[in-house]
Amino acid sequence: MALAAMNSVEQAMQQYVLPQEGIANAAQLNEDLHVLREQLGIVYEYVIDKRKRLHVAVESAFGESFEEKRERLRETSSHVGASESLDWDCVAFIVKSNDDLRQEVLCQQIIRQLQDIFQSADLPLRLLPYEIIATSASTGMIEYVKNAVSLDALKKRGNYTTLADHFLKTYGQAESAAYKTAMTNFVRSMAAYSLACYFLQIKDRHNGNIMIDSDGHVVHIDFGFILGIAPGGRFSLETAPFKLTGEMVDAMGGTQSDYFKAYVIFLIQGFLALQVLETLLLW
Repeated sequence: MALAAMNSVEQAMQQYVLPQEGIANAAQLNEDLHVLREQLGIVYEYVIDKRKRLHVAVESAFGESFEEKRERLRETSSHVGASESLDWDCVAFIVKSNDDLRQEVLCQQIIRQLQDIFQSADLPLRLLPYEIIATSASTGMIEYVKNAVSLDALKKRGNYTTLADHFLKTYGQAESAAYKTAMTNFVRSMAAYSLACYFLQIKDRHNGNIMIDSDGHVVHIDFGFILGIAPGGRFSLETAPFKLTGEMVDAMGGTQSDYFKAYVIFLIQGFLALQVLETLLLW
């Protein structure tokens, strides 16, 4: 796009500006345009190369993106014809049996309510409600969380050291735009799910139930134990209101970092916004 814009500028100069200039000025303008084109080409190649390296790093951490997989399947599908290609789509679900998903459905409905409250309060906190269909008391389907991996799976990889190192390896140095975007997404989603876990008393928050996506967002899954109920049907003795490990704090840069301070501010702002939740639930 940048090179196309440069071509348009050069054509306009050749057509309208140069004919009105003297020979000396026209020669100088032509030389300046040539230098500008070379410099723009260098910048363009650098940006493209950096974007490719970022894509490779993200793909090595999260694998083939769902969008790429969907396009690959679309190209090889026998159901895609000239008149059917616009109607074709690929949706991923996990099919469950011997599992009552009705409580999960309820939890997702409340999480959607929380997200709506954040949006109404103009807060950038981010929850990811996903679709759950309970087809009976013991069967159902759960929407696949796209482009995400559980913290447990991430930690089992051979090159994994810490969550902070994961962000650096995947998105580049802390000063890069990609890193800042990913860490901002991490902080905002961490604050949102911390509040959700506190208000709903969501338990059993092990690393297999916490995911991180390719954009840096945290996504919690598996809400089988809410309102203080722990595995085994007992009342939970967990004292922590939500999961915030030292590794997560270190990933934000420590307790004195701007990212962690933003996390605390988002917690307070979100908590105040969710005061309306009591009225909504009672209603």
